[in-house]
Amino acid sequence: MKKVTLEHPKLIDSPQIFDLVQNNRDEFALWFPWISQTKSIDDETKFLIEAEKNPKQEVYCIKYENQIVGLFDFHEIDKQTKMAEIGYWLDKHARGFGIMTKIVNELNRLIQDEIGVSTIRAVINEKNTKSIDVVQRTGFTFLKKEGSDLIFSKEV
Repeated sequence: MKKVTLEHPKLIDSPQIFDLVQNNRDEFALWFPWISQTKSIDDETKFLIEAEKNPKQEVYCIKYENQIVGLFDFHEIDKQTKMAEIGYWLDKHARGFGIMTKIVNELNRLIQDEIGVSTIRAVINEKNTKSIDVVQRTGFTFLKKEGSDLIFSKEV
């Protein structure tokens, strides 16, 4: 597999990230409530600034062959319960190469080195079969259904 890395985003990445959001807007609108508030490069920049200040969130650019192809984050990080949720999106042109499976499989290092949690959760819309496939392939266990969301968990 070609090189896949996670790196903290820089503010100069905002235009490239926003372009990816724009190129995937119709599909992302099915899964992500934040899409309606991301209307400009400035909105993307504000998100990155807020995320950097938020102690309950860690955001990473997903890079494939040194090109940003998506975002991955830990959110709702709770150091007391040692739990966090993960979220991610990937450009439609970067799918089918095993990128998300590789990223999710390598979470143990990130969690131990940077995040400090022992349980990760994924909340996924029941119709988002590709994301469901990723968490099932990478050892997550189905916990429950809440509305149209399926909740998965993994101990690390």
